[in-house]
Amino acid sequence: MAQIRIHPKIWKHVRKMYDRYYGSNYKDVLISLLGVDETDIDKTIFDRLNLQGGLIVIRDLLDNNEVKNDINNNWNDFGDYIKEWRPQLIDYLRDNGIIYNEETKNFSLTSGEAIPLIVPNRQLEKLVEVEFGDVF
Repeated sequence: MAQIRIHPKIWKHVRKMYDRYYGSNYKDVLISLLGVDETDIDKTIFDRLNLQGGLIVIRDLLDNNEVKNDINNNWNDFGDYIKEWRPQLIDYLRDNGIIYNEETKNFSLTSGEAIPLIVPNRQLEKLVEVEFGDVF
């Protein structure tokens, strides 16, 4: 696969979306998505992610129902309309040579080469350890 990095403009946009949709829970979201320790997470984590980790985080935003269905035409603190954030992120990715497929929820390069996303081992271990109680 060609060497590709996610442009800093995309990370600025992702941080803005994380602030709105996850607020103070952003650490918990990143821990569950990436399988990292809480001590490794701060607002600079986005700049340190590799392509695969970054796309896992971005896919979570793009697939988040609150983000998809946020049709507020509110002008926000960042000087733009909230409802335009998701389409802008998809456009920024395309400008960076990455295509998001809405149906498969996967990414590919503009050349058509798929970008495989692998769940981190620690995340997989956490998912296996989940216990469900009887809710009745």
